[in-house]
Amino acid sequence: MQPELIRVVFSASIEAVPFPSALQNIQAVVRTQAAFSGPRLVRRMTGLKERESMLFRRYMTDDFPALYSIEERCFEPRFRFGRGYMQHLVSNPEAVAWVAEEDGVMAGFAIVAWGKSVSADGGYLQTIEVLPDFRNRGVGEKLVGLSEISAWSADSDTLSLHVDAENEAAIALYEKCGYRRRGRRDHYYARGRAALLYEKKLDAVAAVDLQNLGLGYSAA
Repeated sequence: MQPELIRVVFSASIEAVPFPSALQNIQAVVRTQAAFSGPRLVRRMTGLKERESMLFRRYMTDDFPALYSIEERCFEPRFRFGRGYMQHLVSNPEAVAWVAEEDGVMAGFAIVAWGKSVSADGGYLQTIEVLPDFRNRGVGEKLVGLSEISAWSADSDTLSLHVDAENEAAIALYEKCGYRRRGRRDHYYARGRAALLYEKKLDAVAAVDLQNLGLGYSAA
Protein backbone atom coordinates (compact mmCIF):
# COMPACT_ATOMS: atom_id res chain seq x y z
CA MET A 1 0.00 0.00 0.00
CA GLN A 2 1.27 3.44 -0.89
CA PRO A 3 1.82 5.74 2.12
CA GLU A 4 -0.40 8.77 2.47
CA LEU A 5 1.21 11.94 1.25
CA ILE A 6 1.42 15.38 2.67
CA ARG A 7 2.50 18.45 0.79
CA VAL A 8 5.52 20.27 2.13
CA VAL A 9 5.81 23.80 0.84
CA PHE A 10 9.03 25.79 0.75
CA SER A 11 8.54 29.22 -0.77
CA ALA A 12 7.01 28.54 -4.18
CA SER A 13 8.05 24.90 -4.45
CA ILE A 14 5.94 21.89 -3.44
CA GLU A 15 7.02 18.31 -2.91
CA ALA A 16 4.95 15.34 -1.78
CA VAL A 17 6.50 13.22 0.97
CA PRO A 18 5.37 10.17 2.99
CA PHE A 19 3.27 10.94 6.04
CA PRO A 20 2.15 8.62 8.86
CA SER A 21 -1.07 6.77 8.13
CA ALA A 22 -2.46 7.63 11.57
CA LEU A 23 -2.95 11.19 10.34
CA GLN A 24 -4.79 10.33 7.13
CA ASN A 25 -7.42 12.82 5.90
CA ILE A 26 -6.72 15.38 8.59
CA GLN A 27 -7.19 19.11 8.09
CA ALA A 28 -4.58 20.07 10.68
CA VAL A 29 -1.81 18.35 12.56
CA VAL A 30 -3.14 16.68 15.73
CA ARG A 31 -1.45 14.81 18.54
CA THR A 32 -1.34 11.04 18.43
CA GLN A 33 -0.46 8.64 21.23
CA ALA A 34 2.73 7.73 19.44
CA ALA A 35 5.07 10.68 19.00
CA PHE A 36 4.80 12.16 15.53
CA SER A 37 8.25 13.20 14.42
CA GLY A 38 7.31 15.24 11.38
CA PRO A 39 7.66 14.21 7.76
CA ARG A 40 10.14 11.39 7.35
CA LEU A 41 11.70 13.35 4.54
CA VAL A 42 11.61 17.08 3.98
CA ARG A 43 13.48 18.75 1.15
CA ARG A 44 14.01 22.42 0.60
CA MET A 45 14.29 22.80 -3.16
CA THR A 46 14.49 26.57 -3.39
CA GLY A 47 15.26 29.26 -0.90
CA LEU A 48 17.00 32.51 -0.20
CA LYS A 49 20.11 31.45 -2.03
CA GLU A 50 20.01 30.45 -5.67
CA ARG A 51 20.41 26.70 -6.32
CA GLU A 52 20.19 25.94 -2.63
CA SER A 53 19.01 22.45 -1.81
CA MET A 54 18.80 21.21 1.76
CA LEU A 55 17.25 17.96 2.91
CA PHE A 56 15.86 17.46 6.43
CA ARG A 57 15.30 13.89 7.60
CA ARG A 58 15.34 11.56 10.58
CA TYR A 59 18.65 10.34 11.92
CA MET A 60 19.75 6.82 10.98
CA THR A 61 22.29 4.63 12.76
CA ASP A 62 24.81 4.94 9.94
CA ASP A 63 24.80 8.71 10.41
CA PHE A 64 26.67 8.60 13.70
CA PRO A 65 30.25 9.13 12.41
CA ALA A 66 29.18 12.23 10.45
CA LEU A 67 27.03 13.46 13.32
CA TYR A 68 29.79 13.15 15.86
CA SER A 69 32.29 14.82 13.54
CA ILE A 70 30.02 17.88 13.67
CA GLU A 71 30.17 17.74 17.48
CA GLU A 72 33.96 17.69 17.24
CA ARG A 73 34.05 20.66 14.87
CA CYS A 74 31.52 22.76 16.77
CA PHE A 75 32.89 22.32 20.28
CA GLU A 76 36.27 22.33 21.96
CA PRO A 77 37.12 19.03 23.71
CA ARG A 78 36.14 20.18 27.20
CA PHE A 79 32.71 21.31 25.98
CA ARG A 80 31.87 18.24 23.89
CA PHE A 81 29.54 15.37 24.62
CA GLY A 82 31.47 12.12 24.79
CA ARG A 83 30.85 9.53 22.07
CA GLY A 84 29.07 7.23 24.48
CA TYR A 85 26.78 9.95 25.76
CA MET A 86 25.97 11.09 22.22
CA GLN A 87 25.14 7.49 21.30
CA HIS A 88 22.81 7.42 24.30
CA LEU A 89 21.05 10.60 23.15
CA VAL A 90 20.40 9.44 19.58
CA SER A 91 19.25 5.97 20.65
CA ASN A 92 16.85 7.19 23.35
CA PRO A 93 13.33 5.87 22.54
CA GLU A 94 11.87 9.10 23.98
CA ALA A 95 13.84 11.30 21.60
CA VAL A 96 14.13 12.22 17.95
CA ALA A 97 17.23 13.33 16.09
CA TRP A 98 16.79 15.44 12.98
CA VAL A 99 19.50 15.74 10.34
CA ALA A 100 20.08 18.44 7.72
CA GLU A 101 22.18 17.53 4.72
CA GLU A 102 23.09 18.95 1.33
CA ASP A 103 24.49 16.90 -1.54
CA GLY A 104 25.10 14.00 0.81
CA VAL A 105 27.03 16.10 3.33
CA MET A 106 25.59 16.44 6.82
CA ALA A 107 25.22 20.14 7.55
CA GLY A 108 23.79 19.94 11.06
CA PHE A 109 21.50 18.11 13.44
CA ALA A 110 19.24 18.53 16.44
CA ILE A 111 18.20 16.14 19.22
CA VAL A 112 14.99 16.65 21.17
CA ALA A 113 13.80 14.47 24.07
CA TRP A 114 10.82 14.23 26.40
CA GLY A 115 9.23 12.07 29.08
CA LYS A 116 11.17 10.30 31.81
CA SER A 117 14.43 10.72 29.91
CA VAL A 118 14.62 14.43 30.75
CA SER A 119 14.28 16.44 33.94
CA ALA A 120 12.26 19.18 32.24
CA ASP A 121 8.47 19.22 32.63
CA GLY A 122 7.99 19.20 28.87
CA GLY A 123 10.34 18.54 25.97
CA TYR A 124 14.02 19.38 26.12
CA LEU A 125 16.29 20.37 23.22
CA GLN A 126 19.42 18.40 23.99
CA THR A 127 21.57 20.01 21.32
CA ILE A 128 21.44 21.71 17.95
CA GLU A 129 24.58 22.03 15.86
CA VAL A 130 25.27 23.42 12.39
CA LEU A 131 28.63 23.45 10.65
CA PRO A 132 30.10 26.93 10.03
CA ASP A 133 29.89 26.58 6.24
CA PHE A 134 26.10 26.10 6.45
CA ARG A 135 25.21 28.81 8.94
CA ASN A 136 23.13 31.90 8.16
CA ARG A 137 20.95 29.89 5.78
CA GLY A 138 18.04 29.11 8.08
CA VAL A 139 19.18 25.55 8.81
CA GLY A 140 19.19 26.03 12.57
CA GLU A 141 15.75 27.62 12.55
CA LYS A 142 14.25 24.68 10.64
CA LEU A 143 15.90 22.14 12.93
CA VAL A 144 14.40 23.95 15.92
CA GLY A 145 10.97 23.95 14.27
CA LEU A 146 11.09 20.25 13.49
CA SER A 147 12.15 19.56 17.07
CA GLU A 148 9.12 21.52 18.28
CA ILE A 149 6.81 19.41 16.13
CA SER A 150 8.30 16.23 17.60
CA ALA A 151 8.03 17.46 21.19
CA TRP A 152 4.50 18.82 20.80
CA SER A 153 3.32 15.60 19.19
CA ALA A 154 4.74 13.65 22.13
CA ASP A 155 2.39 15.61 24.43
CA SER A 156 4.97 18.16 25.53
CA ASP A 157 3.36 21.55 26.16
CA THR A 158 6.71 23.31 26.39
CA LEU A 159 10.18 22.96 24.96
CA SER A 160 13.13 24.15 27.02
CA LEU A 161 16.89 24.33 26.54
CA HIS A 162 20.12 25.56 28.06
CA VAL A 163 22.49 27.79 26.12
CA ASP A 164 25.92 29.16 26.92
CA ALA A 165 25.43 32.70 28.23
CA GLU A 166 28.32 33.81 25.97
CA ASN A 167 26.92 32.25 22.78
CA GLU A 168 25.28 35.30 21.26
CA ALA A 169 24.48 33.63 17.93
CA ALA A 170 22.60 30.74 19.56
CA ILE A 171 20.73 33.09 21.89
CA ALA A 172 19.67 35.20 18.91
CA LEU A 173 18.41 32.08 17.11
CA TYR A 174 16.31 30.91 20.04
CA GLU A 175 14.82 34.32 20.67
CA LYS A 176 13.97 34.62 16.97
CA CYS A 177 12.16 31.27 17.25
CA GLY A 178 10.05 32.57 20.13
CA TYR A 179 11.93 31.29 23.17
CA ARG A 180 11.94 33.38 26.35
CA ARG A 181 14.55 33.43 29.07
CA ARG A 182 13.41 31.71 32.27
CA GLY A 183 16.55 31.61 34.38
CA ARG A 184 20.31 31.30 34.69
CA ARG A 185 22.61 28.63 36.09
CA ASP A 186 26.13 29.64 36.99
CA HIS A 187 29.01 27.21 36.49
CA TYR A 188 26.85 24.99 34.28
CA TYR A 189 29.46 24.45 31.56
CA ALA A 190 33.20 23.80 31.62
CA ARG A 191 35.45 26.65 32.72
CA GLY A 192 32.68 27.81 35.02
CA ARG A 193 30.63 29.30 32.20
CA ALA A 194 27.00 30.07 32.92
CA ALA A 195 23.96 28.73 31.10
CA LEU A 196 20.75 30.54 30.34
CA LEU A 197 17.49 28.58 30.48
CA TYR A 198 15.07 29.32 27.66
CA GLU A 199 11.56 27.97 27.17
CA LYS A 200 8.78 28.13 24.61
CA LYS A 201 5.16 27.19 25.16
CA LEU A 202 3.77 24.91 22.47
CA ASP A 203 0.08 25.80 22.76
CA ALA A 204 -0.90 24.22 19.45
CA VAL A 205 0.37 23.74 15.95
CA ALA A 206 0.32 27.52 15.61
CA ALA A 207 2.90 27.72 18.39
CA VAL A 208 5.30 25.76 16.22
CA ASP A 209 5.00 28.69 13.81
CA LEU A 210 5.13 26.63 10.64
CA GLN A 211 4.68 29.70 8.49
CA ASN A 212 7.88 31.30 9.74
CA LEU A 213 9.62 27.94 9.66
CA GLY A 214 8.98 27.82 5.93
CA LEU A 215 6.85 24.68 6.06
CA GLY A 216 3.25 24.57 4.93
CA TYR A 217 1.11 21.52 5.67
CA SER A 218 -2.06 20.38 3.97
CA ALA A 219 -3.65 17.00 3.50
CA ALA A 220 -2.84 15.58 0.09
